[in-house]
Amino acid sequence: MKNPLRRLWWVALLWKIPQAFFDTNMYFIRQWWGKYEPLQDIPRATVQRVMRGFLMLLVFMCVAYLHGVDARNAQQFFFSLYIMILFGMLLDNWWLTAFLWWTVALFAYHNDPTGTLYVSNVFFGLVLYYIVKKAFTRDKIHLFFNAILWLVVLNLALMLLQLWGYDFIHQMKIHSLNKFVEVHRDPAGFMGYKAAMGILMAMAIPILFSRANLMSRIGAFAMFVPLYISRASSCMVAGVLGLLFVVFYQYRKFFWYLLVGLVILCCLYIKLVDMPMGTMNDRIGQWRVVLRDCTGYPIVGWGLDSFRNITKKKKQKYCMPPVNDKGNIHIPVWDNPHNLVVSLVFEWGIVGLIIAVGYIRSCVMRFGRAIKTRNLIALSGFILVTLVVSIGHFPMFLAEFVVIIIPMVALFEIEIGG
Repeated sequence: MKNPLRRLWWVALLWKIPQAFFDTNMYFIRQWWGKYEPLQDIPRATVQRVMRGFLMLLVFMCVAYLHGVDARNAQQFFFSLYIMILFGMLLDNWWLTAFLWWTVALFAYHNDPTGTLYVSNVFFGLVLYYIVKKAFTRDKIHLFFNAILWLVVLNLALMLLQLWGYDFIHQMKIHSLNKFVEVHRDPAGFMGYKAAMGILMAMAIPILFSRANLMSRIGAFAMFVPLYISRASSCMVAGVLGLLFVVFYQYRKFFWYLLVGLVILCCLYIKLVDMPMGTMNDRIGQWRVVLRDCTGYPIVGWGLDSFRNITKKKKQKYCMPPVNDKGNIHIPVWDNPHNLVVSLVFEWGIVGLIIAVGYIRSCVMRFGRAIKTRNLIALSGFILVTLVVSIGHFPMFLAEFVVIIIPMVALFEIEIGG
């Protein structure tokens, strides 16, 4: 008797076509993507010689002068920027060094005090990166994972209290403001608002699912419950991609089944939950306007931290459509484009975007050459989630996320031997 399943050969063929297409494209992308990685093999002796030269030039700081500025203040200004440039040579990653140097150059070029916060944040962020690389080894990476997961657990616990009406954090804020603010009952936990909570939960998914025990994998799927509550499409998409990334490298035989199921559910979520709120179309319209204005200064951008501020060059602000809040109509002002690419082009120019893409490309190349350990898959999945979330939000501009993102990037480099 013939096997009746043989008649379904065409189903198997159709199933294999997208898989073959995917594998073929990944092969050619890897061949093109991995051809060249500049400036990553410079001898340590060469770097040391350059640093010695910079240090000797530092002796002549007393000759530094800016027209119209007190000599003492000018020398302090040059000293601060000079140390930032010098520190960049310690990072052992020329893409990060280039980004720090370009940020310093933009701050000096635009000569606007609004950029002080950004140049300080970039510098201190890279100091944190350097400290993590000195403090951690491969066998200690799990400690930072545990810290993130404990934050997730505590945040979920506070969310439950908020649902029951015991929001002690926001109650204290309301008391101090004499009840001018309504009671905050959205279950966001310590993150303050639901979108930020969704970002944290999406970041936790690849960490949980890459672990070896069953409870962690169940916990990864459980993260989609608070993700649904967050009502943020980019967080939901990032969580799905983070999960699929881990499945692709650890449980590939289930990848295509999960891909079809999760993509369908994700599309339904966007269509039925997020799109009715209208924020997606509003943001796309805003990005179009901001990118149009980027043509004014395409190379150097409008300046650091210029999007939310009035500067010497930028006199406009960007607003959302009018909102009717119980009869009170107001126009919300955007303090960030909610898109990392738009932010980079607007404030760092095309050069800043090229440097950022170069660093991501370098990470992808090194990931392709590395042994795919559980820690590396978790770290890579986390970075993927962060990049996808940054399409619709701005976690890299918020201290509450930067203290997680920067160490995870540094741990990624430790795991791949960078």
